[in-house]
Amino acid sequence: MGHSTGLTAEGIGNGTRNRLEDDMEFRVATRLDDVVAAWRLVYDAYAGSGLIDPNPWQIHTVPKAIHHNNVVICAGSEEEAVSTLTIIHDSEGIPLDDIYPDELDGLRDRGRSLMEIGLLADRREQVSRSLPALLEMMRYVFYRSRFTDSDIMIGVHPHHGRYYRKYFGFEDHGPTSTHPTVNHNPVVLMRLDLNEKLKLDPLPRGLAMYVANPLPSDTFDQKFAFHPERVEKSPIGLYLRNAQVPAMATAETEVNGEAA
Repeated sequence: MGHSTGLTAEGIGNGTRNRLEDDMEFRVATRLDDVVAAWRLVYDAYAGSGLIDPNPWQIHTVPKAIHHNNVVICAGSEEEAVSTLTIIHDSEGIPLDDIYPDELDGLRDRGRSLMEIGLLADRREQVSRSLPALLEMMRYVFYRSRFTDSDIMIGVHPHHGRYYRKYFGFEDHGPTSTHPTVNHNPVVLMRLDLNEKLKLDPLPRGLAMYVANPLPSDTFDQKFAFHPERVEKSPIGLYLRNAQVPAMATAETEVNGEAA
């Protein structure tokens, strides 16, 4: 994860729809079709790397991702999803509760609001090409956290924790464990409290870029609201009703099929 991203503040741009290298567009999913395409990309990445079994619906998601508070971020074109992540708010718990209940309940007991980054995937095989997209998608995570005053929680492979510490200021918030839903890969809980990290001077590189390139306050106003009747009739609903979706939701973030 030590590759140069090639991403500058000037290259990020402003607004709900942004462009980066390869003319990729970054946006908040506003339609059911956007979400289906994003979670089909997640399926391709996870199944291609052997983290999940193939399924006939070619969708991978988790039950706790289906909530009107949640946000799916898409990168690519209107025709093809290239990179994606999902922001899962603590509306009815978050997927990482299944692995770190005590650590997360401790934050709730302190009055903290939580949101988890999950279902992250990129279609490109070269990590050096996927990192700029991750860095840009994390800008949406940053401002969703700011707008909702939520701590950002992630579950990542311990080998990739250094990247999140260096670029964003994440800190470990739990011991290394294993993740049953992805072939028992190791995972570590990490937390980013922006209220504290934004007091640092200098800021971590990613946070400094986001502060210099704000998103409008209405960025998430038109996000897809996961209306139950629409989701139920979609490929997502078919997958959740018919696949053997475990009670434990998948929690780690993914880049190119590897736990990030």
